[in-house]
Amino acid sequence: MLFFMRHGETPSNLNGLFSGRTDVPLTERGIQQARNAGGWLLRQGISVDLITASTLRRAQHTAEIVGEIIDVREVIFDERLLEFDLGDLEGKPAKGVPASQRIAMAAEDPGDFHSRVTKAVGEYQQLPGSTLLVAHDAVGRAIRATGPEYSDAPYDPSQLYEVEKYPNAWVVPLDWLSGTTPTA
Repeated sequence: MLFFMRHGETPSNLNGLFSGRTDVPLTERGIQQARNAGGWLLRQGISVDLITASTLRRAQHTAEIVGEIIDVREVIFDERLLEFDLGDLEGKPAKGVPASQRIAMAAEDPGDFHSRVTKAVGEYQQLPGSTLLVAHDAVGRAIRATGPEYSDAPYDPSQLYEVEKYPNAWVVPLDWLSGTTPTA
């Protein structure tokens, strides 16, 4: 079974700024959100065999906090789970920037990003046991776009920011991926 979790709150989230690849820490609230997510996994009786996270510290820290709570001591860091590179938008206010402009100003091709994420997800999906992926807003959107909520039409990676994002530190079971391979 595969689970996705967006990292805990950061100062950029709190202030409505684009983070992208900028390596920002968690806020105190973000640390508490990660603790709460770990506690939720315990209360639900969900056993996780592997935690893998983006190499950015907000995802790393979230993964390490959750891992400590659920007794998964080793976290694997995977660059394929890095956030979408927003280029010149990083550090700027997100409010009022349309989805199309986010893609147009990005430093990363949305198709390449989608392929990178879905390849990683597909590989983790093949592992035995349960894996928790701890990553970022756009990674969650790319995963969500391949799910049943968005199955009415083929996914166009240039529409990445039209897909609803997951909240910070929200654990999402990706049970709809069972028996399928995400499309690149």
